[in-house]
Amino acid sequence: MPTKRQRHMRFFFSYSLAVGLFLWGVGVGAFRIPPYEGLYRLSILLGYQQADVPEHVNRALLFEQFSPYVDVVFLGDSLIAGVEWSDIYPGFRVSNRGIPGDDSVTVLSRLGAIVSSKPTKVIIMLGINDIYSGRDVPEILDNYLAIIDKLTSQGIDVSVLSTVQCVKSICGAARVRKINLLNLELSRHVASMGAAFVELQELSSNVGLDPSLSYDGMHLNPAGYLRMSEIIKPHLI
Repeated sequence: MPTKRQRHMRFFFSYSLAVGLFLWGVGVGAFRIPPYEGLYRLSILLGYQQADVPEHVNRALLFEQFSPYVDVVFLGDSLIAGVEWSDIYPGFRVSNRGIPGDDSVTVLSRLGAIVSSKPTKVIIMLGINDIYSGRDVPEILDNYLAIIDKLTSQGIDVSVLSTVQCVKSICGAARVRKINLLNLELSRHVASMGAAFVELQELSSNVGLDPSLSYDGMHLNPAGYLRMSEIIKPHLI
């Protein structure tokens, strides 16, 4: 028969486990920590979620259902999603796989739909949402390198764009510095993974984004996308 001390220890362990699981569940739902994305998609596919599907989850599900063969995939967050790349580069079969709100974790979780399109090249730009969520640069870099590794292992040519800056007066000096650090680390490590690093020049300026290139301090306006498209074009060949 268990002693009084053993019963107390069992109760304490069970209580701690229950509280821990509860807090983890709250964190998954409220803050979308892993494995929120996978569980949410599974619940939709099984029919448990019928309404109020977040846009980024719905777009990811659409990408899984429709994956036409293309030459080039643009992959990333709202900065990638915000323009029709097929209109800019009509000479290529282009697929826009940008999802507003995406970060390095969610992109890493949805690479199957990218690979299934059998692209020759994938062009990636990520980072700002990771930084806004408080993720440290080493973790963002690790996720980025994992993304590159999964794509290059399928024989896909990968180009990583430097993360577009934000206007300092909008996003703050600390985030500008963090984006600079991420771009520095990407420039140092991407080549070792067999990918190319494409510096977006003034769009990734160390002092922040020029307000004339953005409509809200974070997203590019037509002038910003025109400049980005000019820099990217030589890397499509």
